[in-house]
Amino acid sequence: MTFDVVVVGAGHNGLALAALLRRAGLTVAVVERSASTGGLATTVEPFPGHLHNPHANYLSYQDVMPAGLELPGLRTVVPETQHGVAFADGRPGVVLHRPDLADRTHRGLSALSRTDADTYREIKARADTLTPAVRTVLHQPPTRESLGTHAATVTATFGGLVGPLGGGTASAVIDDLFTTPDLRLLLRLLTIELGGALDEPGGDLSFLGFTLWMIGRRAMPLDGMRSYSAALTEAATAAGAHVHLSTGAESLLFDGDRVTGVRSTGGERIHARHAVVSTLTLEQTFTGLLPDKRLSVADRLALDSFQRAPTTTIVSQAYALTTPPRYRSARHQPDLDRCHQTFIGYESTDDITEHTQDLDAGLLPRPRGAVRVNSLWDSLQAPTDSHIGAADTHFPDPATMAAEDWKQVASTFPEALLEVWQTAAPGLKATATTFSGPGDNDRKMLTRLGKSQYRTAIPGLYLAGTATYPGGGVHAACAANAAGVIVEDIQHQLT
Repeated sequence: MTFDVVVVGAGHNGLALAALLRRAGLTVAVVERSASTGGLATTVEPFPGHLHNPHANYLSYQDVMPAGLELPGLRTVVPETQHGVAFADGRPGVVLHRPDLADRTHRGLSALSRTDADTYREIKARADTLTPAVRTVLHQPPTRESLGTHAATVTATFGGLVGPLGGGTASAVIDDLFTTPDLRLLLRLLTIELGGALDEPGGDLSFLGFTLWMIGRRAMPLDGMRSYSAALTEAATAAGAHVHLSTGAESLLFDGDRVTGVRSTGGERIHARHAVVSTLTLEQTFTGLLPDKRLSVADRLALDSFQRAPTTTIVSQAYALTTPPRYRSARHQPDLDRCHQTFIGYESTDDITEHTQDLDAGLLPRPRGAVRVNSLWDSLQAPTDSHIGAADTHFPDPATMAAEDWKQVASTFPEALLEVWQTAAPGLKATATTFSGPGDNDRKMLTRLGKSQYRTAIPGLYLAGTATYPGGGVHAACAANAAGVIVEDIQHQLT
């Protein structure tokens, strides 16, 4: 079989890339090792009738997705109360609602501080105007010019509210804007949750220009993330892409120095006239698909630098609940009981510092995390008179832990976290628990500017996984940017 382009991996990025390349008129094959599409955008059934998304959970970029990836059959719900923090001592929780419910957010925050409530309403309204700028900066390869333009837009958007931007940290700008400790706590947690750094220079721009924009945008696919992957698969195949399941890429084919296709796990040769694109992790691509002698010096250096960069991972737990949580803190803030994402185990910003220091040291963290109960908005995700609860916790780099360590964590951590959850929500009961280990994805990006993000030093081999800009998230921007580079290169080859 011969196609213009062969895509390795039928996760979110692989499927989006296939659909976009087909729209450009190229023939495309997608090879996927597993028996289903979706990659980390998947849904499992850990207990009978309970649906759990062990990795990707939210759709936050639906209005900035690339043209050509409209999914008219996908059904979603956007919970009214989006983010919150609940406390073990029962003091008032803090909640943030959807942008269209800004008055409810303002009323809740006013109980803590009218000044902070007014400030949040103002800066959130300004952040919400950044959608065109965010779409632009996401959907192009990163350059000093594009990033500088976005920084200038953010600075102009918040002019008069904050001082000079670009040299401060996220923590500093949060503390400059707000006085309420518990609101500062929630905003710090959301900064980390959304991939930001609290104490690095430039974090002030990231907080104002991205974290604030992202707050309140989370949609939940009905029937779990598998419905999103199914809709994206349908879009790719309807466009004419050939998706081959249970057909992993064992190795790459070469003609001289150029990659010309893949050899499948079944021994079949699938040829590519112009490009092979890997959406796997960087290590899987450079050390799994490529023989060592084929790895160029430039790509070897890039891989070495990438592997040395610090990272963390996220693990997920699922719980079969007899009732939804009823938080102590909801006595003061009733919306907390129907919050889409609630942080537990964090009583002050000192707990964030401790958790971060543990991760940096490669130590197991205390039981803390962000919990959700998706069956509150989609009753079909759990049996009648039951609910599906889930929690995400940041852990150290998986490479720092042996397989036996993960087994120990899997056997003890879910129950320990449940106890923390029960402290914040007395009466919460779970009849079963399960643990999902780290996802097979990159949580850091290549430090390369421009179109080289998506090219390798090997002719014909491209990258479009989460190691490429703009990284993880269900936004299809990695795929869209890679597609643009590939189409441009093919056109250049043909002229």
